Amino acid sequence: MRFRPIHCAPRPLGVRGHVRAFKHRNMSRCLPALCVLGVCALLLAGCRTAPDEFPGGMSAGLAQAQLPGFLSRPMSILLTNSPGYSAQVTLDSGLGADHGSITTGQLLCRSNKFIFAPDANHEIEKRFRVGSLLFVWDPAESRGMVMSEILQGYAPISFSVHPTNIASSPVMSAPERLDGNACREAATTIATSDGLLSFYHLWQAPDLKNLPLRISTTNAAPLTVTLSKVRFEPPPEKIFEPREGFTRYESAEAMMTELIVRRQKQRSKSSSQLSLPESLYPSGPPPGH
Repeated sequence: MRFRPIHCAPRPLGVRGHVRAFKHRNMSRCLPALCVLGVCALLLAGCRTAPDEFPGGMSAGLAQAQLPGFLSRPMSILLTNSPGYSAQVTLDSGLGADHGSITTGQLLCRSNKFIFAPDANHEIEKRFRVGSLLFVWDPAESRGMVMSEILQGYAPISFSVHPTNIASSPVMSAPERLDGNACREAATTIATSDGLLSFYHLWQAPDLKNLPLRISTTNAAPLTVTLSKVRFEPPPEKIFEPREGFTRYESAEAMMTELIVRRQKQRSKSSSQLSLPESLYPSGPPPGH
């Protein structure tokens, strides 16, 4: 069987342009050429930079290093009324799971410091998921850091605004059970150093040293924080410090950029080792394939 020659337009087309040109052709006539182009596209994909091919990919990757909302807001100070504990935490910004607004992770607390280890976010393209990030945060001082176990590095995080006063009053409502514990509702107002007020509702569990198992806000950016599987056991103090031998980066953005670039280089190196399928060679693959 002979295949008709493929005539290209005078203006050069990239790999994606060729694929679009073949879209409405007779597939049985163009199958070998289409297979070659498909494999070439895979080979070239590893050499393309992420921002060119996925405009939102790099920004989504960098966003993973931003301090989670429940820590960056004044509400985090409400979770420090305990000598130490660990818990599973669920964050819901109210948009629903289909919009990626629900985040889960593990929370460790010692006195007035937190470590938050978020679970993998499957809404982010796999190549931009960095994984193994830990956030260390002191809400009273409004400072902390983000650590990358993969990169063996950390970067400081700090805000100029911090809580200055907390006022709370009980809400006359029936107790609500959360994670098997009876909780009482309270309304809380937190004043911050910038002169603003933040309003929250929290459900405290008397059996768990009045630890709030749920905190919600209807401020400009709604957010509900829910704790479960609480265990009262202070984590070791040393885990709140940078790991020995970790590299310090000037900012979280600089650290994440370094990490994503390294992962892209690893992908490019792996992709460059791909070869064309033997079935595309009528007389067998050339030497070295």
